[in-house]
Amino acid sequence: MLGAHLFYLNRYKDGMVRILSSLILIGIYFWFKDFYHLYFKGGFIDGEGRMLPSYKQWFANHPIKKQQTKLLNQSKEHFADAKQQFKEAGEHFTDAKQQFKEAGKRFAEVKNEFKKR
Repeated sequence: MLGAHLFYLNRYKDGMVRILSSLILIGIYFWFKDFYHLYFKGGFIDGEGRMLPSYKQWFANHPIKKQQTKLLNQSKEHFADAKQQFKEAGEHFTDAKQQFKEAGKRFAEVKNEFKKR
């Protein structure tokens, strides 16, 4: 009963609302079903009887995917290089910090010696 019985009862507005809402809900169901088949499962058949691959299958074999994979690998390499350089810079900073502390100690010693004279 999609709401057609309401027309018999002269409830036209309620009948239209019922029919449109049921069609919308059915449309939403088919939209989700089609989306699932297009993206995940595949299985649509075109006009010539050939089965269409899913979007995931199509994209896995597409040249764009190969380029994307190549760029992703390059960016991972650049990130690894940057991480190594950052680590080295941190070591240099630690060395410089240690040298600054030693220079401060030497300065304090020289200052104490100067005060003793």
